[in-house]
Amino acid sequence: MEPTPAELTQTAIDHALAMDDPAQRARAITGILDVIKTASPQLQATRRADVLKLRETLTLREIGERIGLSIGRVDQIAKGATTGRRAKAKADQEAEIEVEPSVGTA
Repeated sequence: MEPTPAELTQTAIDHALAMDDPAQRARAITGILDVIKTASPQLQATRRADVLKLRETLTLREIGERIGLSIGRVDQIAKGATTGRRAKAKADQEAEIEVEPSVGTA
């Protein structure tokens, strides 16, 4: 049986993490992250189009069962909504930016 795309991705990640040389490992991880970042919009758009196509004949529950997601998540994908994790991660990142205190204030 042929491995799934998810299994192939996990194999690449496992291979990178198992590398002994830190420079080699960092380079491999960077490559994986770059591929994921580049492909992410296309994958998300394709998944949304697929969910909308399935929505023509199936309920949210049926779609969720077929693709392994909750009804709510299928609905979010169909509506083009984000999970909220992205927004939270951005807010957390912005909160990490330190603001230097004013110097010389009296």
